[in-house]
Amino acid sequence: MFRNLIAFVCLVSLALLTGCSSEPDSATPPVSEAEESAETREMNAPADVSAIAAPEPQAETATANSAVVIEGKTLTLNMNEQSVMGLQGMGMIDSQNEEGVLSIANWADPPVGAEPELDKEYFLLAASRSGTGFVSKGVFEKLPDNSVSAFKLDQKLDDLTGISHVIIFRPNDVSDEFIKNFQGNFSINASGKSETTAEELSAEELSRRAATQSETRNRMKMLGLAFHNYHDIHQCFPPGVIYGPDGKPWHSWRTLLLPYLEKQNLYEMYDFTQPWDSEDNIALLNQIGDVYQNLVYENADTSYTHFAAVVGKKAALIDAEFDGTTSGFEASLNRGFGLRDMLDGTSNTLLMGTVSPEAKIYWSEPRDLFINSRVAALDEEGGFSTINYGNGESLMALFCDGSIQTFTKDRLDKTLLEKLVTASGGELIQPSEPQAPPRKLLKIKADGENSSAEVVSE
Repeated sequence: MFRNLIAFVCLVSLALLTGCSSEPDSATPPVSEAEESAETREMNAPADVSAIAAPEPQAETATANSAVVIEGKTLTLNMNEQSVMGLQGMGMIDSQNEEGVLSIANWADPPVGAEPELDKEYFLLAASRSGTGFVSKGVFEKLPDNSVSAFKLDQKLDDLTGISHVIIFRPNDVSDEFIKNFQGNFSINASGKSETTAEELSAEELSRRAATQSETRNRMKMLGLAFHNYHDIHQCFPPGVIYGPDGKPWHSWRTLLLPYLEKQNLYEMYDFTQPWDSEDNIALLNQIGDVYQNLVYENADTSYTHFAAVVGKKAALIDAEFDGTTSGFEASLNRGFGLRDMLDGTSNTLLMGTVSPEAKIYWSEPRDLFINSRVAALDEEGGFSTINYGNGESLMALFCDGSIQTFTKDRLDKTLLEKLVTASGGELIQPSEPQAPPRKLLKIKADGENSSAEVVSE
């Protein structure tokens, strides 16, 4: 990760307000998930700023370009632009001694060779993936060598714990006098985040979620295999919902898949001549186990599902009707949509995705993402839910070819989602261009004991 400059700067810089999301690469709409384990080391930054008197800084010549603006005592750095950030390198804080010297491991130089100097002052920006961090300055006591360096802070951080990502930089237009007059350590917290950013999580929770990401993929692959095994027997996918003789939804695809999920006994106990919420069938809710559970939700009620399918006349799972008899039910099992009928291509047809426990969908309840009237956007009521697995909010989805794809919100807007949920819509599918992130500005005021540092969003 540290060899990828842009990804790391995004991680450290933008995590301060937005959190970092691992965005999948995509040449085609189904985007393969990047398998990453999140390094989630929490750091507590000091709340107070230690002040040291300093001489009045000399007037600085106003300089402006796409990334840096210096006006008198204030430097404004556009963190979306790295071209003139003056990066010296990046790594992980390993320890701090009594003199405030940080031992930095996993040091990586930027692609364009920087040559940091001893006794020359540099800014330091550190952050955990949960969004907390600090801005400080100091000098190299040991230049980077064999991926290790030592950096002495002007003022020791008494409350620094754990290990945090760190970058050391010095914008091209900053003078020695300017940085000399920047005094103190400044805590930066992830406040004012928009609703589309990842929620703040503890380091322990982030680590746990990252560990369950591969488990979620395996669970979805298991369900995908069950769909295809059903198709091998019936020459079609199961109906998404089977309507009873009263015109109401009686049975869900989740119940129909039970024999293909090693739940034959439960399948035989279920009475298909009665609705899903009949007294006899409701009694079976707590016997499903974690088959339809997303393990990222610890200690969740197994009566509910965390996976919903796309159901509708144009979807991969269509609806069927039956007369309430056993023979009528058995006939309805063959009335699904076949792979041969998916003219959009199985790799372009979204079959199933994650939903939040807050949706409270019982596993046998015929309630999913219905698309006959409209398609709900991500995280909208009645739609799929994104999840933070430790690397940002994303949707994990199963496609009809059995592949698992991961999308961030800006890559799966409502327009693309509407195309992917149809099996034979005939739409021309193009990957959505990621929306430009809002500008994040790091403002550093170099004014002796009145110095400050903050991150603001535009």
